[in-house]
Amino acid sequence: MLSHSATSGGTPDFYLDDARGGVGRHGILWRLNAGGAKAAANCGTDITYACWGRHTESMSYGWSTGRVWTLTEWAADSAGHWTGTAHAIPQRVLFSVPLSSIDSSVS
Repeated sequence: MLSHSATSGGTPDFYLDDARGGVGRHGILWRLNAGGAKAAANCGTDITYACWGRHTESMSYGWSTGRVWTLTEWAADSAGHWTGTAHAIPQRVLFSVPLSSIDSSVS
């Protein structure tokens, strides 16, 4: 979860990633505040909200860059099961997006 306020001392927004189950399934990023919860990212004109990283485990905000950073944490075998490290297919990705682009995509 990530907390961010646009102004010093202002009411914060909370960003929470919702990991969906299974290999190949993207998560949903939510923004929560006093007004309620809304999906904070969509994937274009079809308004598909499951477009966040696959099984992201944490988020951090870089004040100097204005970017949200996250890391996917999924590794499984080709059937999507945890079978140990001998057959794991690594799918970890470090990525960042501007917080302003997340906020502009709120539904």
